[in-house]
Amino acid sequence: MKRYNITMLVDEKGENVLMCRRVKPPYQGLYNLVGGKAEPGEDSLHAAYRELREETGVTAADTTLRLLATFSYPQGGAGLPAYELQAYVGRLRREVKIAGEENPLRWTPLTENFFDLDRYAGEGSIGHVVETVRRYRPEMLDLREPVVSLSPLTEEDLSVLAYYQGCPKEALLPMLADSAAQSNGGRYYEQFALRRDGCAVGIASLYAQEEAMVSVGIEVFPPFRRCGFAACALSQMMNVARERGYSAMTAQVRTDNTASLSLHRSLGFAAGAPWINRKGREVVTFRKEL
Repeated sequence: MKRYNITMLVDEKGENVLMCRRVKPPYQGLYNLVGGKAEPGEDSLHAAYRELREETGVTAADTTLRLLATFSYPQGGAGLPAYELQAYVGRLRREVKIAGEENPLRWTPLTENFFDLDRYAGEGSIGHVVETVRRYRPEMLDLREPVVSLSPLTEEDLSVLAYYQGCPKEALLPMLADSAAQSNGGRYYEQFALRRDGCAVGIASLYAQEEAMVSVGIEVFPPFRRCGFAACALSQMMNVARERGYSAMTAQVRTDNTASLSLHRSLGFAAGAPWINRKGREVVTFRKEL
């Protein structure tokens, strides 16, 4: 069954919801909530963040999405075969420039009648979503700052990681076992999930290079890049390394990854000379005393 998502995105004042005017079927010419389709194997919440970014320019740094409801249509509808629709809700933390390439976007007052089927798509589902939040779940639009944290990698995280690495989940089980044992080839090794309000937005790892030195690796998943999560992860990983008894940290960064190069420099890492790694890529080794 195919999976789709819609997002009720409300502005920072809590007064308007973002709508798009559909230029293609289904519901051509009608206004709809922004959203799209989840790819096979893609986590549904990740798909919602990805579609929101692609359609509007709004990122996970601008809003936190929360699942409101899941609608199942086993008989299909709106010209689509059987599908599942997940409705998410988010409110902007600040004024953001909205930009959409496919469907024209507009802010619409929350006081509108979203059950007007001559104007709005979804046979009333948009009205249901908006009314549920407005009357019964207003807490879903709170402006609490998100919590970014590290936690031990779990088997549940492997499905997300496997999707982004393009491999079967089973292929990652040895990595999970090594992380639980905190050992790989006789050296200290540990993997962490980088979470933002419980949503896994990336992974981070530590691997002992010498008795007092550990290397760090951080991967932020594509829908959550350029949101400041790598900086949060690296700062927290330095604290973990200190707690594990290490006094120095290293990291290899590709020379074409300007954002990561700037990040390590901003946190006081010293860069060595560029060199070619085993994958044939030019990298720089950074080092920092902890």
